[in-house]
Amino acid sequence: MSLSSFFKRIFPSHSREEYHSAQCTLWGTASLLCALLFSGCASTSPFQYLLIGSAATDSASGALRLYTFDAANGEVQSVCENTQVNNPTFFCLSADHRRLYSVGEEPQEKTPSANLLALDAEAGTIGLLQSQPTRGASPCFITFTPDSSAIITANYMGGSISRFPLSADGRLGDVEVTAFQGHGLIPDRQEQSHPHAVYFTPSGQVLVNDLGCDCTRFAPVNYEASLTGEGWKALQYKPGTGPRHLCWDADRSHAYLVSEISDEVFTLVPSADTLRVVQTLHADSLSATGSADIHLTADGRFLYASHRLAGDGISIFRVGPDGLLTRIGYQHCGRHPRNFLITPDDAYLLVACRDDNRVEVFRRDMKTGYLTPTGQTISVPAPVCVKIF
Repeated sequence: MSLSSFFKRIFPSHSREEYHSAQCTLWGTASLLCALLFSGCASTSPFQYLLIGSAATDSASGALRLYTFDAANGEVQSVCENTQVNNPTFFCLSADHRRLYSVGEEPQEKTPSANLLALDAEAGTIGLLQSQPTRGASPCFITFTPDSSAIITANYMGGSISRFPLSADGRLGDVEVTAFQGHGLIPDRQEQSHPHAVYFTPSGQVLVNDLGCDCTRFAPVNYEASLTGEGWKALQYKPGTGPRHLCWDADRSHAYLVSEISDEVFTLVPSADTLRVVQTLHADSLSATGSADIHLTADGRFLYASHRLAGDGISIFRVGPDGLLTRIGYQHCGRHPRNFLITPDDAYLLVACRDDNRVEVFRRDMKTGYLTPTGQTISVPAPVCVKIF
């Protein structure tokens, strides 16, 4: 029986227009019910996973910790932890989120290391698979090469970087070390080369931010050969700058670098085989000499940088259509903020406040870029690195 015949049997005295109206109502109701049913089946969980690395070195406190993060309300729940790596202050994740590479930021006499851990977020497990010496003291940064064929650590007190080729199953191969020479203006902080972070240009060159020598070092595209120390160039900043971390915008036409000692943010653009500074701004007004981390929002409209040692907080910048910055605000936070993250939906900013032993959760205003404390905190001994997936 057709739907039209069905309506005529139920409403024999109604007009054609009334039949049509009733049909539309029924079809609309049925469509709504189907939409609700299928949207329920296809809905995705608001939960994401949050990883936190700690600077605490004792086995009870120093750990890599996994949590769930509820994107709907900013709430966090503990999943598991691993205490097999001492001082896991920085880490990176494989694309499938199954392999976790962490530094063990130890002095030379305690065997500084790069470590491979198996991560199973669904099962709630993190297990150490392999540990290799970096042959460079106090590794404070670790990252993949662009083709994910190797990882590189920046060894702050070693004045070097270490490259580990990766096997097909992600295991660490024999280390290759490149040591740098030089020093800077400030004797107690720039007495030697202090590589702090490693990045890559759009063309694939390796970049090393050297806090001790006030420069960003560049190696040729064939960085495997350049790790012997040949062919390195440098973008030199003014004495007492102390370059630390940087981030790229989405199309990699601009990079933004924060300097630890001079508390500045530099806007950089790729130029031939180097980077060119097109803007320099003071990131805070306290000359705290403790700037730490820097990140862009996913929509590219706002930039944030963390600052410690005085007036602990996050500076906020608006990014113009030309990629240049305008400083628009400052949000105070807990003591000694280090690494921080912006959630993929740009809704929250989470900052690791080392000396208050907590990670603080801020809600972002999408239009203004300003931050508001949610009151949500995560109690963690000496947190220094946070990543979400």
